[in-house]
Amino acid sequence: MLIFLLALLLGDFNAHSQSWGCRNIDRQGKVMEDLILKQNISLLNSGSFTYLHLATSAASAIDLSLCHPSLYLDVSWSIHQDLSGSDHYPVIIRSNVPQDRDVLGS
Repeated sequence: MLIFLLALLLGDFNAHSQSWGCRNIDRQGKVMEDLILKQNISLLNSGSFTYLHLATSAASAIDLSLCHPSLYLDVSWSIHQDLSGSDHYPVIIRSNVPQDRDVLGS
C-alpha cells in the first residue's frame, strides 16, 4: 500500500491519458489512472500540454503533478509558455494559503 503524505509529487511519468490532457491512453496512463483512484491521490493538471516534441510539434501532457487531497484546494497549477530551451513546459505551482494560515492546521 502506498502511503501518500502531505506532499506534492511531480514528474515526467510519460503516461498518456485523456484524464490529464492527452489525446489517447496508453498502458502507463492506465496504471497511473488506477493508482490515482485507488490511493485517493489528487491530480493538479488542468489539461494543458506539458511536453512539445520539437521535431514534429506534437504536444502532449505527460508531466503529472499529484498531491494529497487535503492540499488540492491550497495550490494552483499552471504551465509557463516559454520552453526555456527544454521540450517540457515549466510547471508552476503556487500556494493559495494566506501567509498567516497554517496549512497543516496545527
